Order: sequence, then C-alpha cells, then structure tokens
Amino acid sequence: MTRIGIIGGGIAGLSAATLLSEYQAAEVTVFESGEQFGGRANVTVNGEHCPRFVLDDYHYFLQLLRSIPGRDGESLYSSLRYIQRLAYTRSQGWVEVSHLYSMFGRKIPLREKLSLQRARVSLLAAEHRLLINANTYASRRNYSTAALTRMVKNLAASRRAMAFPGPTDRWLIDPWVHHLRNRGVNLYAVEPIQSILPQDGRVYLELDNRHQVFDAVIVATYIPDTIALLHASRIHNRLPNLIHTHCKAATIQLDPREPVLRSVRGALYRLRGINILLQPAAARCVVLCTRSAGTEDHFIIAAVRECLRLEHDIVSYLGRDNSGENESVFAADYVRLDRALPRRPMHVYFAGSYLKNSYPLDSAEGATRTAIDACRALVRDFAMQRRDATANTRSVLNLQVVGGA
Repeated sequence: MTRIGIIGGGIAGLSAATLLSEYQAAEVTVFESGEQFGGRANVTVNGEHCPRFVLDDYHYFLQLLRSIPGRDGESLYSSLRYIQRLAYTRSQGWVEVSHLYSMFGRKIPLREKLSLQRARVSLLAAEHRLLINANTYASRRNYSTAALTRMVKNLAASRRAMAFPGPTDRWLIDPWVHHLRNRGVNLYAVEPIQSILPQDGRVYLELDNRHQVFDAVIVATYIPDTIALLHASRIHNRLPNLIHTHCKAATIQLDPREPVLRSVRGALYRLRGINILLQPAAARCVVLCTRSAGTEDHFIIAAVRECLRLEHDIVSYLGRDNSGENESVFAADYVRLDRALPRRPMHVYFAGSYLKNSYPLDSAEGATRTAIDACRALVRDFAMQRRDATANTRSVLNLQVVGGA
C-alpha cells in the first residue's frame, strides 16, 4: 500500500485525489485547513468567492469533470450550461458579445469601445474614484506585463463560457467530495499541516503536535500557504512572497417573480466594472467588482437593480471581501518550480495554479494541469499500477501537459 497525503482541498488537491484514486494499492488522504473544501472555489457563510464560470478551453478540467458523478446522476460536466455574455452600449442597450472583454465585441461601435477603455483604471482593480485607484481590495505592484498579456490574449480568443445552474458547493464541490469518499479517499477539513519532514524515504506531516507518516505528499496549497509551510519546515525556497489582487464579491438571492428570471439560460452581464452572473434556475446572481466606482454593499445592490431591472426587493444579500491571502487572485508571473525550489525534497510534489502550467490564467484549468503533472511524477516514481478505471479519467492523466510544473 502506498500512502499518499495531499495538503490542500482546493481544485488542485481534489484533482490530484481524483486521479490517484484510480490506482490500486494507493491510500489517499486530503488535509484541508479551512472548514470547506474547494479552495478559492469554496462557499462560506459570506457567499461565493466569485462568479464561477468555465471557459471552453478548460480542456483538462472539463475532461476531469466528465469522470465525476453529479447531482443529476450524470457527470459534473453534464450540469454545466452555456451562458450569454452581455455588455451594455448606449446606442444599442444590451448586446451579446463573444468575449469576456467588451473591447473585443464585434457588435459594439468603436467609439463606445474607446469610451469604455478610457474609463478603466487597471485590470482587476475593484474600486476607483476620480481616476485614482483607491481600492482597498487590490494590489497593483505585483502585476506582470507578461501575465496580463497572456490573460488578455486568452480571454480575447475565448468564444464560449459555461456555468453551473446554482451554488458552487451544491453543484461542484459537494458531489466531488462525495465521489472521492466513495472511492475510498480520506478527506479531513480543519486540519492545517504545520510542517513537512522528509526523512528516511518517508514524509512526516505535523498536525496539531502529532505526526502522520506517508510514502509521498503532494503540496496543493495556494502560494502564501505554501511559502509559510516551507518556511515552517525549514525547506529552502525562492517562492515570491507577493500580495495579490483581492476583489469584492456578492451573492444575491432574487425574488422568483423577477422578469429577468424568465430566461432559461444563464448570462454574464458587464456594466461599469460590475460583473453579474445570473443563474435563473436558482433565482440568484453572483457579483464580482473588478473596475467599479465603489464596492460598498449599497453600491453593489443599486448596480444590480439597475442592470437586471429588478422590480421587487431582493431576498438576501451576502458580501464577501476576499481579503485573506489565500482568497486573492494571482496576477504575477508563473512560478518556475525548478528555480524557486532548487532541491525538491524526496517524495514531495507540488501542484497549484500559480505554477507554470501552460495555461494563461489563474484558474481551475491551471490547477488541474499542475495536479496532472504532480500525479504523473508520483506514479512514475512509485511504479504504481492502475486498477479498473473509467476511460475518461485514464485519458486525463495520460494527456501530455506542455510546459507543466
């Protein structure tokens, strides 16, 4: 039996656990420091981390979702729905665009595109006043020209986007965790790992003054937590200790009588720096402030009322500041693990969307790609043999990830 510990229950950690659960003689345990699994895809008492949508080039993540049973008895992939992407123009009102950025929408006149561009301050800045970035949620100093160029180029090429019909925990994380438990994976929440000690061909994990021993460990935490863990473990590294962008989000439950909910198709609205993912099946919307003139709750509610033309009072409002380090958005250069960690500890592997992973965005796709790389290396090192598995999961791990971590 090969005992494998996974530190971090986000998308990277859950992806790694899913892939490794398909191998015989593998005993997989996932440790999550927070109360909820999902990482930055979690749902807390303050609502969603952000509007959760999937682009059409999330090839590896989508393939993985095809192998996981969902709420409807089919796969998690089957629960996804294509959404409209809408931008507001003065001359035409709401128009559907084929890109996340309205600047690339063909139906928007050039004059209005230029007007929209002049009104912007910086990518992912959640608040500005009088053209001065006064945002308490964002940090501009770690932005990388290369990273932003990759981001814009990718989003400009993206044609279609998908989203789940309701809350991320109900439609993605909870079924995923249930599937892993059925596969024999051990999952523990509120279990922060204090240090790692590779010794004598084993890896010892310290948890609340006790130790558990594993044959191999995958570190799948976000970069601030990874840095803290490596420092506590006295493992020399050059990981960049950056402060990244934090954006205000809100989860708003709508009155089922609202006319905008009559549409059976979800939509992503963009208006003056406010992004609103409408989920009609759940009678709600999830809001992300990226370039808005304010982030106060009353400002967000007013913007949503105007955008969706609401006729009734909202049912409930949850605001989420995402001010923790592990809730931020990574907008700097990729981390090259071979440079940041010159001597990787034996039988310790790394995953996470901040690593060089061949995908331009800090996203579920990037997390999945690094999980594939980590699992592939671990399987090779331990000569693990696959048990009977679905063809879908087999194809995910066998796919080649170019430029992986």
